[in-house]
Amino acid sequence: MVETQYPFIVSTKNKLIVQGEYFELIKKANCVVQFSAVCPAYDNIEKGASSFLERLEAAKKISPYKRVNIRVQSYTPYSP
Repeated sequence: MVETQYPFIVSTKNKLIVQGEYFELIKKANCVVQFSAVCPAYDNIEKGASSFLERLEAAKKISPYKRVNIRVQSYTPYSP
């Protein structure tokens, strides 16, 4: 994708995107980065995902380079 500059959206719940080689590739690509995040209360529901605050920190780190969206879309069988 970097070579062709074909546009795409990265949608994630993980801070890994702003680490090492992933971050370098994202900075070069023609993309928008989207983090799904609702609030800290969902941290115990979203097992395996980065915490709400970790996602916000990752969004801050990437925002000088790429457009960043915070997507609020939750699905839970109950309210936390």
